[in-house]
Amino acid sequence: MKKFIISFVFICVFLSLGFSQKKLPDWVTTPVFKKGGDVYYVGMGIDKDLVEARKKANEDVTSRIIETILVDVVSSTGSETVITSQDGKIDVSETVKRDILTQGKARIFIPVPEEEFSYQDKNGSYIVYILVKFPESKILEERKRIEQMYRDMIRSVDKFLEEGDKFAREGKLVNSILSYTLAAKNALSVEERRMFYPEIIKKIEDILSRLSIEVIDGNGKQVGVGDSGEIRFGVFYNLEGKKIPVRDVNVIFRVSSGGAEINNSGTTDENGIVICNISRVLRFDNRKLSIRAFLNIDFSPLVSLGTEARRDASRLISKARLIQSEANWLMSQSKSKVAAVVVLEEKGNKYSYNQSISSSLSSYVMKKGYKVLSVSSISTSSGEFEQIKKYLPKDALLVLVKISEPSEKKIEWGNSYETRFETTINIEVYDSNGNLINSDNYRLSNSSLNSLRANIVKNIGEKIEEIEF
Repeated sequence: MKKFIISFVFICVFLSLGFSQKKLPDWVTTPVFKKGGDVYYVGMGIDKDLVEARKKANEDVTSRIIETILVDVVSSTGSETVITSQDGKIDVSETVKRDILTQGKARIFIPVPEEEFSYQDKNGSYIVYILVKFPESKILEERKRIEQMYRDMIRSVDKFLEEGDKFAREGKLVNSILSYTLAAKNALSVEERRMFYPEIIKKIEDILSRLSIEVIDGNGKQVGVGDSGEIRFGVFYNLEGKKIPVRDVNVIFRVSSGGAEINNSGTTDENGIVICNISRVLRFDNRKLSIRAFLNIDFSPLVSLGTEARRDASRLISKARLIQSEANWLMSQSKSKVAAVVVLEEKGNKYSYNQSISSSLSSYVMKKGYKVLSVSSISTSSGEFEQIKKYLPKDALLVLVKISEPSEKKIEWGNSYETRFETTINIEVYDSNGNLINSDNYRLSNSSLNSLRANIVKNIGEKIEEIEF
């Protein structure tokens, strides 16, 4: 079909030249011909710009030479050709052609054209023909090289498949998945092995369906803020009722509830064990710290391929991430200390106790391992610790929050002015003896006074979580 189209184009050009004053060279009408030990190729380009037309003619010649090189490349079994050429039809495998062209695997250097013929048609477009001479020996040499390359690609699929099966039998499942992934990647690039691709993906999915993560040691410990320790997770392959330890698996750790300083990942040892080290507990959520572990398996070789492979890679990554386990540490009641939260709001240069906000912020202090006691009433105007301490429970740590009276400001915004409401938040943490442990001071602003007040509890609470005490 392609030869028919090429011939048709040349005939049309020939007829159009019948009305032209230029004489058509003999070589223009024969796209490919041999002479001596050389093969001659004719390339054609059409464009409104002469330079672009000449560039397209060179691209046409390059494509024609590559098709000639590939036309006899066959698989190692000889069962199917990469390019078929019969009854005037040339059909180049798009995968192979793209691989050869874009990745530079065909070492084609186009020589300076032997001849060039061009003219401008009645529509103003330039039609350029170039004649290029290419040694037939070079074509045969390149054909042999690419045929060997293609056979190597086929063998690589078989090799990675065999390795994957071997590793699976030996229980080296990470190596097995990696080999299967590479086999799947190469199978998509080789026509003779493309039909293996779905089977390879199923092998990977079967392995993933049998993997599990379990908490081996360290679950359910009672701890307090500042404590440290470790949690041991195990990765296993479940086969016929047996749990086989899986080594060399990368496992990611994340804090799913509460707060803690931990190592982000680890690799299983020969017993399938991986350790999450908790260097410091920072806070609890609902009196609990939760650490989650899940698999991290590399499927990146598939991501760089076409839509089908990217879709499969995304599905496999999602399945691997669903293989997870969670361990919990509980807040120890025996270690919990007593604290009180006092929020003072400024009004007319005087402070008054806001029991509602104080109560709402108690939950954020409890996350840090403290038992929060209520303060019924406070009478103070300065907001100093000495005036407040007589209202506090015995031996209680004090989280003192002072909120300044909101101020209204006009801020220039382009050609207009925007109204902003701003307040200053001051957080101070004192021990039972009145020593200042930590503090923070910052500003909050909003275009709406109601919005500023509505979000103030959540904003201050998150700041309390960040402060160490």
